[in-house]
Amino acid sequence: MPIESAIARLKSQAALLYQVDGAADFASIETAPRQLPAAFVTPWTQRPQPSLLDTMQVEQRVAVQIAVNICVSNLREPGGRSALDALKPVLAQVQDVLGGWSPMEGYDPFMLGDGRLLKLLPGALWWTQIFNTAYIWRSK
Repeated sequence: MPIESAIARLKSQAALLYQVDGAADFASIETAPRQLPAAFVTPWTQRPQPSLLDTMQVEQRVAVQIAVNICVSNLREPGGRSALDALKPVLAQVQDVLGGWSPMEGYDPFMLGDGRLLKLLPGALWWTQIFNTAYIWRSK
């Protein structure tokens, strides 16, 4: 999966992010990370399409979605408005860094998918942004 490539690209090109990690680090978080903004790249879905061939061989287009879970500070007010303002430049940078970029050989470039508020905590706002890609899988 293209998760490691996305993590490496965000670490090297998303200057607004203080921390970029993967699923294991995200799963262990119970509060906001110490250094914000932060992003955690996790698998979302993998959906194979029917085979493109009418033979004993199988060739399928596999749609892959990854989630970039972004956390920004929400210290100024409990309603989250300042956190949404803080999210805008970070989200724009993440979209610019990953959008249109192919994470691995044989994968389509990432396209922007759905985004949504994950949670609003005292001191932090979490946003999940989905990125879509696909590849062709062939049986041996």
